[in-house]
Amino acid sequence: MNIQEQAFKVFDSMKISDVIIIREFAKKDPGAFIQYGKNYIDNGGSIEFNHDYSKIRKVSSMDDLVDADKYSKN
Repeated sequence: MNIQEQAFKVFDSMKISDVIIIREFAKKDPGAFIQYGKNYIDNGGSIEFNHDYSKIRKVSSMDDLVDADKYSKN
């Protein structure tokens, strides 16, 4: 399993509304983790980034996206 597949597994295992703080979760290469998140979305995954790409939140579908600032203070 490559690193992107491992990241996708993490995203798949998240529950709705779970939040990952990227710099704490992906200390070695947060930029790559952000790209894996973008790739996950491109492949139909339901996560969103907050405005500065510091957090990822799981949503039930891309139709459920809300203003990222509502959770960015968590």
